[in-house]
Amino acid sequence: PDRIGNIPGTSGIMLQILEENLGKLDQMMDMGADPIAQQKRRIGNYERIGGRCFANKDYDKALEYYKKALSIGVELDESGKIENYRGLIIDYYNIGWILTEQGKLEEGWGAHQKALELAQKQVMITDDNQSKYDLSVCYQYCGDVKKQMGDINKSYEYYNKAMEIGEELSKDKSTISYSRALAVYYGKLADIEMERGNYEEAKKHMISNIQVKEEIAKDKANIEKLSAESAGGHHPYVDLCKGYY
Repeated sequence: PDRIGNIPGTSGIMLQILEENLGKLDQMMDMGADPIAQQKRRIGNYERIGGRCFANKDYDKALEYYKKALSIGVELDESGKIENYRGLIIDYYNIGWILTEQGKLEEGWGAHQKALELAQKQVMITDDNQSKYDLSVCYQYCGDVKKQMGDINKSYEYYNKAMEIGEELSKDKSTISYSRALAVYYGKLADIEMERGNYEEAKKHMISNIQVKEEIAKDKANIEKLSAESAGGHHPYVDLCKGYY
């Protein structure tokens, strides 16, 4: 079903609701509510507003709110109040993506480097698939920026690192997102090899890209079958994959 914000003409309503929530958080802070918990909620609201502005292609406004979220996150991290770095990682690469889209490549590169540093740190702490996935995405974004800067050799290095992680993660069939990411990485490596004139290498990566996509199509068919079999109930694999199609 459509939600407020997705229905044409309701984006402004969604922004108004989110901004009202920020006002309520200020009132709760004044009433003595847990300041750390309220600050984390504030981060969530800033990120949601940033996401809504981003969806509306209001990149300046999105950047403003992502930076507000990041500022609080950095402050909490410095005081030892952050359990993991995933929120900071996402804020940095959202900021980096917007700056890059605005043509501010050096600033965008700086933000993506921050995201990458934190993603590497997070993997050392938790060593779980989600952290590895975030790291692979950071490598991809760094590769994207380097390609825009004209450094295709460095871009290839980052894409290759993303691919190596993606190949490992694609063995986990509990979610399709890892395989989808791997297909993207193969495609980007193929593009670089085409630019280099290494057509045989490009062909190998494109074949890998197609093979992964074929596997995803099979998984999609299995999801639909499981969904039909579990009509009226829930299946963990189906639930995990919702949103990817």
